[in-house]
Amino acid sequence: MSFENSSVNSEQCDLSDLKTKPESLKAIHKRFLEILKGAEVTSHDIPLSRALSNLRERILEKASLKWLDYFIYGFEKYLYGCFEEANNRLDGIVPDTETYIAIIGISITNSVPSPNVESQVKLPLCLSTII
Repeated sequence: MSFENSSVNSEQCDLSDLKTKPESLKAIHKRFLEILKGAEVTSHDIPLSRALSNLRERILEKASLKWLDYFIYGFEKYLYGCFEEANNRLDGIVPDTETYIAIIGISITNSVPSPNVESQVKLPLCLSTII
């Protein structure tokens, strides 16, 4: 599971004013995870929240709840990497190469294991094409 090529990547955080507001970012990330776990989208949610809700529905049409859980796990790791980058910016820290790779590795590696063979379902659209 990789979020590297999606438009929900560190560049989005880099370009917004959230790049130095980790607590604001954390609140938005919390809402994204709530939506992926089944919370209803409200009029206060941003378009990305609606896209994540739609993605959740389509995953459940094509795969199991277990697969969705693995997807959420990978997405949560990605969001944590963004949060750590925002903390570093806020504190004026430029991490050394090893630390930066560790942070990025949390967020973009294909480290989410497949729960089982039945979950090897190709989704009709990848994350990068809907967001």
